Amino acid sequence: MSQRSEAARSKRKTADGSTDRLSGLPEGLLLDLLSFLPSRDAVRTCVLARRWCNLWKEVPALRITPATTSGYCGASTLNRFVNDLLFFCNRLPLHVAEFSSYGGDNFDEAVQYLELWIHYSLSCPVAKLSVTSHDKYQRWLLPKGLITSEHLTALQLTRVKTQDDLDFSSCVSLKHLKMTDCGIYCDRIMSPSLKRLMIAQCHFIGYARTQIYASNLILLLLVDCMGMTPLLFIFRKDLTRCPVFSKLKTLLLNEWCITNNLGALICFLQHSPVLEKLIIQFEPPEIHERLVEIGGSYDLRKQSLVLKDLNVEVRCDDGDERVHKVLDVLGSYGLSPEKFKIQRPPILTRARFDDTWTSGKFQSAASEFRSEFQISDQLQMSTTLLLFGQLFSGSDS
Repeated sequence: MSQRSEAARSKRKTADGSTDRLSGLPEGLLLDLLSFLPSRDAVRTCVLARRWCNLWKEVPALRITPATTSGYCGASTLNRFVNDLLFFCNRLPLHVAEFSSYGGDNFDEAVQYLELWIHYSLSCPVAKLSVTSHDKYQRWLLPKGLITSEHLTALQLTRVKTQDDLDFSSCVSLKHLKMTDCGIYCDRIMSPSLKRLMIAQCHFIGYARTQIYASNLILLLLVDCMGMTPLLFIFRKDLTRCPVFSKLKTLLLNEWCITNNLGALICFLQHSPVLEKLIIQFEPPEIHERLVEIGGSYDLRKQSLVLKDLNVEVRCDDGDERVHKVLDVLGSYGLSPEKFKIQRPPILTRARFDDTWTSGKFQSAASEFRSEFQISDQLQMSTTLLLFGQLFSGSDS
């Protein structure tokens, strides 16, 4: 396009006589701007000027968000809009795809096309996918093998039910997985490429323990969940094959690790060779007794462990006797009293991990520590492992 025509475009006047500088921007920049809008608003820009008529068809994002579904008259209206959107827009690689079903009473109609929308976005392909079943009963069952893409890097599932194993082995680029308010009723969660796994307000199986296989995991968050704790970190048979966290520098735990002999805690320390800081967060005793039952001890062989360079911080209420147990056991491994710090805990309500690509926020119970740990998508600089184990509903056999 000639410089003259570009200059003429930039000098076009709006209805009130002011210069239309927005239309003078390069098309690539306009598409980036439109990609941040809900898809319905992006389509509406077609009435602004002739240049905008077909821009919405090229936007590298699909955003049908929970916050915008209430603006439709019903599930049929939302479904018709999304189906038309996918039919008329150009099939191009997507940076982001967010899909949310309608939140009305007609559940079957609300989720009628959800699987089709997901399949479409993965075929484009899409880099970051967020799926929300706007149903408080978690009735939408994620079809087996639906999430399969070598281009997918981030996945967020909300109010989804899973019964078949969540096997993301074919998603070779998947780095981030977030599950919120989901029913996780499967035997395994598997992903060899996964770096960050965050699970909040979810229900696990009540009669067996879901196994998590993620050999490259550098951040795990489990908070406010129900059911039996996933196998990997807590019980005897998991601790005996606990992986080495070779990059882990900061470890945050709450009181689930304080068994009779602190075996679970010692196992973590033995498998964290470069750990610099350990923080243990104690709930008040009355909350601890109500939420968690931990009575077992772990018969672990005492391997070589020297803690002289480790800094330990325990956050608890005054007079908590569990602190003395931690100090005595860690002291037996060489931890000096100067490296041990006690302070009152922050008030933990529900934490927030800022989400840079979806329209909402990922809720968790660790936001009080966000600034301290500087949690971001680039965790190579300072790796942090967050383990909140308030998931117990049975014995630790």
